[in-house]
Amino acid sequence: MDTDPNDAQDPAYIREGDLGTINFDFDKSNIDDQAAAILTENVQQLLDAPNFRVRIDAYTDHIGGDQYNLRLSQRRAVSVVDFYTENGVSEDRIDSRGLGKAPVPCYEQAGPDDPGCRKNRRAESHPISPYQYTPSN
Repeated sequence: MDTDPNDAQDPAYIREGDLGTINFDFDKSNIDDQAAAILTENVQQLLDAPNFRVRIDAYTDHIGGDQYNLRLSQRRAVSVVDFYTENGVSEDRIDSRGLGKAPVPCYEQAGPDDPGCRKNRRAESHPISPYQYTPSN
């Protein structure tokens, strides 16, 4: 499981935290250039480890109503799914969830013209391993 680079039969392994998290602008669900660069790296890891699935968890910051934020987080999750599928990851390998407001409020305003908290406006990609064991190194 990705422990011997000289063994072609040794499958690639994606650890939790290996896939990058992207952030969104306030009240947006589009993938900007910075996010596209991170997602492109994620796509390559997923293509190199074809047995892995991925779960996208998308969030908003705490500005706005609960129902609006839930729908916005769902649009963010769909944007990531679309990026992955457009770049070669099969849709049957992807689960996604729009979870609304991030569970831990953040009070660091992103900037004077950017209300809310950018680090909570995010989509996380979590690898789902098909293997019973995790490699030790």
